[in-house]
Amino acid sequence: MMFSSSPSQSIGSGFASNEVMNMVRVGWAQGAVPYRRAKDESLIRIPVVKQWAELMMQFRPAGVSPRAMYPVLDLGCGSGFPLAGYISNTLEERKYATAIYKGIDLSDEMIELAREEYPAMAESFEVCEMLDYCKAQPTNSICGAIAVSSIYHLPRSQHVELFGQLFRILKRGAPLLFTVPHGSDEGCSEDFLGEGIKMYWSHFSPLWYEITLQELGYELLTKFKEDKVFLGERETTWFLLFRIPDDDPVSSSSFTY
Repeated sequence: MMFSSSPSQSIGSGFASNEVMNMVRVGWAQGAVPYRRAKDESLIRIPVVKQWAELMMQFRPAGVSPRAMYPVLDLGCGSGFPLAGYISNTLEERKYATAIYKGIDLSDEMIELAREEYPAMAESFEVCEMLDYCKAQPTNSICGAIAVSSIYHLPRSQHVELFGQLFRILKRGAPLLFTVPHGSDEGCSEDFLGEGIKMYWSHFSPLWYEITLQELGYELLTKFKEDKVFLGERETTWFLLFRIPDDDPVSSSSFTY
């Protein structure tokens, strides 16, 4: 997701979370349509995204009831495009009958776009703040999770709690893929998407996430750095792929494409 290189206002850890949520919600109310128009299907062609999907398909959680449906969680799903269709189609093609796509987003406008884009999946999308959603889920109840261009809209002071909650709710062996920008920063742009929109972001460095998630108990599998031009500006994004160790964890490995 693009942030303008124009001067930004520094926001400290004392910035009220309700102010952050309101800024993000209002920003996406204004930016939902232009952001969707600028998106294409290149995301689902990225090797690490395909690897995450393959891991999810190979994963068969122990003790799963054949009648139960376990969510594959898309945190900050936005308009759903292209991940919702990709995940849902993959689950259907592989006949993975115990898993179902679930997309959540803070923005009412984004969820409305998602339901218009995928009308047959309308009930799969829900307006909710990502940390609140994770805290409300039962332990060991999610088959996989992905968060593309979304975690950095949550204050970084809450990132350890978010990943702790994800570790709790993900099933043993389940994969987690998320993205973060290069570097470490917290602030707001006055020209998000080049549309004069005010938007908040907050993130640590990719290395911080590598170290912190492993300290929380995750196994790091892959990291991938993508450089691209989006809406006229060059941006660098890191994809970090982890899994929850199973009962008989294998030795972790880390490599870069």
